[in-house]
Amino acid sequence: MTGQADPQLEVYVASVEAAIADLRRYVEQRDQESCPLPTQQAETRTDDLIETSAAASRFRIADDTVRLWCRQKKVFGVKDGGRWLVSASALRAKLRTG
Repeated sequence: MTGQADPQLEVYVASVEAAIADLRRYVEQRDQESCPLPTQQAETRTDDLIETSAAASRFRIADDTVRLWCRQKKVFGVKDGGRWLVSASALRAKLRTG
């Protein structure tokens, strides 16, 4: 590789980071209240990466919101040449769970 980021690897890393964050929230909450195990994250796929404008149109949310969530790692997104590509399945899961 010539120093370029691998978008597929970035998606996998983001998926692992999200799972770790879920586990940390579960561990913190388990002593405070009776809570179920966290639901399994929607599997992040690299074949469903779409541009933020397409994601915004498909899910009827603002393009800026999609980019913000990518930057804040609230959804799985990767930078490709200065633009964000977002996983449609991860965005769908985010909108379902809030």
